Order: sequence, then C-alpha cells, then structure tokens
Amino acid sequence: MISVPADFVGPTPAWVRFDVFKPEQARLWSMRRSKRFNVVEAPRRSGKTRLAIYSGVLDWIEGAKYHRDYRVVFGGPTSDHARDLFWDLLLSHVPPRLIRRVNESRMEIRGVHGPLLKCTGMDQARRIEGTPLDRGYFDEMAEMKRGTFRRHIRPSLSTKGREGGAWFFGVPRIGHVRGGGLEFKDLSDLAKDPKHSAEFAYHRWDATGILSDAELASARDSMDEITFAQEYEAKRTGVAGLAYKSFSRELHARADEALPYNPRAPLIFAFDFNVDPGVAVVLQEHRFRELPGRPRADRPDVADEVTVAIGEVHIRHDSWTGSVCKKLIADWGAHEGEILCYGDPAGGSRATNAQESQTDWKIIREMLSLHFGAKRVSIRGPGTEIHVRPRINAILFALRSAAGKIRLLIDPARCPRLIEDLENVSIIPGTDGELNKGRDLPYTHLTDALGYFLVRAHPPGGDRTVSTVVRGWGY
Repeated sequence: MISVPADFVGPTPAWVRFDVFKPEQARLWSMRRSKRFNVVEAPRRSGKTRLAIYSGVLDWIEGAKYHRDYRVVFGGPTSDHARDLFWDLLLSHVPPRLIRRVNESRMEIRGVHGPLLKCTGMDQARRIEGTPLDRGYFDEMAEMKRGTFRRHIRPSLSTKGREGGAWFFGVPRIGHVRGGGLEFKDLSDLAKDPKHSAEFAYHRWDATGILSDAELASARDSMDEITFAQEYEAKRTGVAGLAYKSFSRELHARADEALPYNPRAPLIFAFDFNVDPGVAVVLQEHRFRELPGRPRADRPDVADEVTVAIGEVHIRHDSWTGSVCKKLIADWGAHEGEILCYGDPAGGSRATNAQESQTDWKIIREMLSLHFGAKRVSIRGPGTEIHVRPRINAILFALRSAAGKIRLLIDPARCPRLIEDLENVSIIPGTDGELNKGRDLPYTHLTDALGYFLVRAHPPGGDRTVSTVVRGWGY
C-alpha cells in the first residue's frame, strides 16, 4: 500500500515523486480515507492536482473491493475545464493493463475490474446525479456556482450503505461572476469549524519552497498584494469594505510640480459612460528615470515607470458623451501629441447621448478627431466586456504591488474627485466583489474609467512598460 507520495514511484512512468513535499501535503495524504471531505486551498503549480490524481487513480484501482460499479469522478467548472485539468493526466496515470475501454467523448475509463473513472463539467451538475458516486475530486472550486456542494455533490455521495467522500480544491479567490468564490469559501469555513471535524478537514499550503525564489520575487513585482496573497500564498482575502484599501493620500497624491505634464507625449483619456455624472480621467505615462534633475531617492517605493493622473472631467447633472468631450477639448485642446482613448467597451453598442443614433465611441472619435486630427486620435476602448473584479485588481496593482512598488500617482489639485472615489468606493457586503453603486452615492464612475485603462494597458502580471501603451516620447 502506498503511504506518502514523497517516496514512491507509481504504476506508470507518470507517477513521480515530489521534489518538495510539505507537511500539510503529507497530512492531506494521510487523511485521504480517514476524512470524508478534504478542502484544500493552495496556489497553482503547488501539487494539489497531482495529489488528487494519485489519490483518485488509487481509489479507482482499489474500488472493486467495495463495489463492482464503484465510480470516481473528477469535476471542473465546465467540461472543457475538466478535460484540460484532468483527462490527459488520468490517461497517463492509469495502468493500461487495467483498462477495459476508454470513451474519449464522454471522458470515461472503464476498468477490467469494473469501476468507472470519469471527468465531467459541473456547469451542468446533474451529470453526476442518478448513479451512486463513491469518490469525487473537484478542482477550481472558486469558479463553481454557489450551492453546488449542497444541491448536487453531497446528495450524490449519500447512497445508503455506500456513502462517499470528496476533495475540493483550488485557489481561494473571491470575485467571480457566478459567485463561485463564495461556494469555495462556504466549504472552507465548514471544514475549519470544529463542529464538523468528524467528517471535514481543512488544508492550506503556500508556494514557498515549491516555486523558485526568483519566480516568487517576479510575481510579487507583477501583482497587487491581494492577488499575490491569493495566487501564491493561498490566503483568502475578503472583499468587504473599501474596494481600494491600498490607496493613501500620503503615498499616491503628489503636488503638481512632481507630476509634469508633457504637451508632446501621448495623452490618455479614460471614459465611463454616464449621464449623472459624465466623467473622464486624463492620464500620462512617465518614465521617471528619464526626467533630468528629478532624483528618485526621495521615493524608492515609486516604480521607474508609472501612470499619472493629471486631470479629470466630472459633470454632475444631465451630461452626455459630447459634453465630456467638449470639456476635454477645452482643458487639453492645445495638446501636441497623440490622444489615446480607453473606456467602457459597451460604449460601442449603446448611446448615452442626445443623438440616439450615435454610439459613445463614435461621438468620441468624431469630436476629438475634428479638433486634434484623425491621425492623432486612437480609440482603444471597444472590445469584449471587462468584469468588475479584474478592473479592481488592476487598480490595486497600480496602487501597490505585492513587492511594495507604486505605479499610480495622482495630482490632488487636478483630480480631487478621483481621490474621493479611491477613498470611498466600497464593496456591497455579502457579494463576491460587487461595487456599491447606490443611487445616492456619487462614487465609482471615475475609478471605473481608470480601471478600464489600467486593465487593458497594465494588467497584473502583464508587461509593465510604457512602450506597450504609447509611442513617440518627447522627453
């Protein structure tokens, strides 16, 4: 009988020993049968899927001892997820001599000894119902719908006389559209509760020692603190309260002379399309190391390449996209460089304006091109929908990376309402990251506009060089 997968070679060449096997991983392995439900929060590339494959294949091999029709299921958020996560790995880990037949389209392996090994997508959770389920392994739990365990998985494991067990694992993030982050949190809280310790066990480990120090250092510098904590330390970071907790006037607001406006460098207009208020944020990209006579010793926490907010438009009542453009032209009409426009992608298919036949992006292109010239105006906003949580993460990364670097500075005199937004935008309690956009609240619009730019131009983990956004520097 295999004891701990740090010291064995399994039944096919794909079964290899772990280079690093953490104590919590050993604890999980020791509980693979003694605890009915194991909940695992761990980073990517840290061995949780391999452990599940090892355990599940052994369950399948040993299953005939319990029931001739013993059934082991590996589940992902969708069928495509399940195939990508598990199918090829299962085929390589199952000894060929034990396979009676393989159904590629149904992702099923039937053993010569009877038991079935199956991959399935949990977007249609009824796929696991009907036939008794003996063992289940469910990955990417943060992507699954809330209630999946209670409504579908547990009932399938509850056949009288052959009650089954399951592992639930993934990265402990919150903020997915379907609320799956809350499903994983519900299970984790259940496993941590001493009242349920007879059936449930909770496990967590981080990537330290598993990934190289250089890789972890690189990740810290390319992610915000919250995302790094989730993805590499498997820490559950809640989203209740303020959305932009990293923002500080002392750290991010700088006087006008510290944020020079360059009339020849590209100017960025970031839009969010509303009527009350009509808004835009004005930005430029700066390479501080290229600014003569501006030493960096006073602010070592500020990155060499930063986004700076140097202006805003905020028209409180009865605004439309044309009004915002007129104000931008009035304030920045003498600009000599390129004009780059980012914003809500949906503006290309709707009209929040006085001329209902025109979309927001069409109005922006026509009005700005008429003033600045068509060759100098670039529209980069339209495209696929950008969900709320990636925009929040992009702003958090710009405010402060996990390595402590600041990549967003704001002129407080020119952008007072943007600063108010950053200080006051909140998350609706009990949601998976929904911004509080109450009718009486004047916030979220300017930070929405800022987020549309940052998530496209400087997404966390992406290439943070200003040359990817702008061209023709005039310094």
